[in-house]
Amino acid sequence: EFDVEEDGHDRAFTGNTAFFREASLHRRVMHYAMDIFGSDPLRVLVLPGSIGCEALTISMICDEIDPYRAVQIDTFDASHTYTKIANAAFYPGRMLERVPVKKHFKEMDDSNGQTWIKPTEEIRSRVNVLPACDVANFSADNPYDVIFNLNLLYYLSARQQAETLVQLA
Repeated sequence: EFDVEEDGHDRAFTGNTAFFREASLHRRVMHYAMDIFGSDPLRVLVLPGSIGCEALTISMICDEIDPYRAVQIDTFDASHTYTKIANAAFYPGRMLERVPVKKHFKEMDDSNGQTWIKPTEEIRSRVNVLPACDVANFSADNPYDVIFNLNLLYYLSARQQAETLVQLA
């Protein structure tokens, strides 16, 4: 855990998004999408992007399924700080036990003795971190084949959930 300043307010940042690390759901969805779309390139959207762990996990899963498949994974978050961390493409080391395929990372220790893991370039190259943006203001240039947004919906009212789903469809 470390502190960051966001919008003038100090707050603790943990980067713990372990709730979705049961990669079986992501694996099933990506297998299904690859089957449906044949050999066509896939466009995937992950939101909220948080610090980028979910998008990187999906990239690893895609590599597991078909390392030669063209997949573009876009992600964004409302937080400028989280977006900055996502662009750096590091996992907190404590997440390593939840990573689906360990060969995609190398461990690194910082000066404070914290362990960080860095994805390989092949994994990172599939992930495109978009500028920080609130989902209400997001507009895609082209449609996505798969959208992962389970965590986002938990934080919205029923009306906002409906509006978001219509906007993303």
